[in-house]
Amino acid sequence: MRAPEPFKVRYGRSLDAIVLVLEGRVHYAFTARLKTLFDEIGERLRDETLLIDLRALEAIDSTGMGLLARLGRAALARGRRAALVCPNEDVSICLRSAAFDELFVFLEHWPFDETLTLGEVPLGAGEWTPEQVGRVMLEAHRELASLSEKNRQSFAAVISALEAECEASGRSN
Repeated sequence: MRAPEPFKVRYGRSLDAIVLVLEGRVHYAFTARLKTLFDEIGERLRDETLLIDLRALEAIDSTGMGLLARLGRAALARGRRAALVCPNEDVSICLRSAAFDELFVFLEHWPFDETLTLGEVPLGAGEWTPEQVGRVMLEAHRELASLSEKNRQSFAAVISALEAECEASGRSN
């Protein structure tokens, strides 16, 4: 089986917003770096709006969704709900079914007239061990499960399996 193609992430600012763009298919194999980036953005947020552009997102797995939820909570902790630009009906339905509409404001259209200059964020996967990726996956699924009772029930078995895997890998080290 061939390794998944890495998705693309671009980042930048407007006068009153931090803009994050996710493109392609967000896959767990590259989400360890995404966690670091999202944590950095969450720490930088002040009074600006966080706008996450998902117009070119084809798919997102549950680990990516959990990390996105973590970033949404960071924005909410700073006093503002982050906004998702998500016209893709399949992605939008997936996110809404996981209670993302309680955490984010959903927009169907791009809110800016001006063109923003965004830089691509490198997403190398080589610096993370399988154990570290497993821990990121566990944290992301816990975050996703905390959004709603339905999510808690849906992801309970996944979380249990990830906890057992992380515990087993911790004993072998």
